[in-house]
Amino acid sequence: FSSFQKTGDEFLLSSTQKDIDDFFEAEKTFMVTYNQQLKDACIRSDKMCTTHKELADNYIKLSGGLLDLATLENSSLEGFLAKLSETFERMRRIEGRVANDQDLKLSDCLRYHMRDTSAAKDL
Repeated sequence: FSSFQKTGDEFLLSSTQKDIDDFFEAEKTFMVTYNQQLKDACIRSDKMCTTHKELADNYIKLSGGLLDLATLENSSLEGFLAKLSETFERMRRIEGRVANDQDLKLSDCLRYHMRDTSAAKDL
């Protein structure tokens, strides 16, 4: 009932009150545009973080495969493949940290500002 009453009140005010301020209309347009750009940036940031996490998962698969290959072969490549596997494991840890840092710092910051501008836009 309250949404119906609010809609009725808005209709009554819109039909009787025609005080349009250009400054506030320009600010509202800016807020709507800014909010949409923040949404787009947030979506892109989430995709980037997901890609970093997938890359870290691929590094662990490569590391495991190289380590299996190193244990199967009894040649001079065994030491090299073990070191290469260890390097991919380190790269996975670094990539995982990068993904987590970007998710915490960039994505969360964008979400915070998106919610803040959404609330300001609704005023």
